[in-house]
Amino acid sequence: MRRKFANRSMRFSVSAQTRATIAPTVRQAIRINSHTAVFEHATASQATVSSKAYVCPA
Repeated sequence: MRRKFANRSMRFSVSAQTRATIAPTVRQAIRINSHTAVFEHATASQATVSSKAYVCPA
């Protein structure tokens, strides 16, 4: 027995709406992670440069 979906176009519009909702969230998460990575790299680099003056060569 086969089922026919009368509201097939409705199913596609819901799917498109879901994609439209999910996409910005994913993009935002990627953007936040990249900014965090840049900040962490800058902070680590600053600490390395600052501590070199205090290290006595052996």
